[in-house]
Amino acid sequence: MTAIPPPAPVVSAPAVTARGPSRLRGVRLGALGASAALAVGAFLPWAVAGPFEKAGVDDGSDGVITLILALASAAVVLLSGRSRRLWPWITVLVLAVLAVLVCIVDVADVSGTEAPLFRVSVGGGLWLSLAASVALSGLAVAGMARRRADQPAS
Repeated sequence: MTAIPPPAPVVSAPAVTARGPSRLRGVRLGALGASAALAVGAFLPWAVAGPFEKAGVDDGSDGVITLILALASAAVVLLSGRSRRLWPWITVLVLAVLAVLVCIVDVADVSGTEAPLFRVSVGGGLWLSLAASVALSGLAVAGMARRRADQPAS
């Protein structure tokens, strides 16, 4: 009688879990989207008076500041890659909060402006910049929270 060889051992790939830097992918994409919206908002009207509009970047206005903050936050998110470090999210949060403050000051400034012939109102670009900077702030906090959740338990 011939002996039947034992079956070959079954080798399986390790299970894919939700832990690790991949959990931050959605937050990173959202932060890049919010940064892009903040940058676009800088080029749109921040103040509207009748048929006249003034974009955020016109004449070196505060839209230039929000544009720089948007580009810097996008660069930090892109350069941090799959890092599990906390500093990129803290940096993005600081940049986003600065953008929020610039936008709030400008909303108050534009809202308080009076023109002799036309009513001055806040333009869509400023509202977009404000919304994008608030969203970016929230995403930075989410990035910090997700990063903390990814840390191995000690």
